[in-house]
Amino acid sequence: MAVDRTSLKKPVRPKKTIEAPGLGGEVILQAMGLRDRLRISSIEDKWARLAEMLHVVVVDPKGKPLMSIEEWEDYGATEDGMAECLMLTNEAHALTNGEAKKDSTPS
Repeated sequence: MAVDRTSLKKPVRPKKTIEAPGLGGEVILQAMGLRDRLRISSIEDKWARLAEMLHVVVVDPKGKPLMSIEEWEDYGATEDGMAECLMLTNEAHALTNGEAKKDSTPS
């Protein structure tokens, strides 16, 4: 029998809490939705893409962006900030691509 809206399994966007000392403690990463994933993947400038991605995936407890794109650009202006931005981006890619789930599942 075909699925209808009442029997549809509602998707849940994966989230993960991760330590980000430069930002003052733990932050929440939320996997990108389809529209953001496609939009951000089409940005040719990899550094602009990184700031956009962080703006979308690093969220507050209500699911709103933690920082603006400009704030992410400013945060990444130092060596330590840039290193943390790259770490968060790698974690966000793993979460969005389902790799984080694979890593936590016993083989």
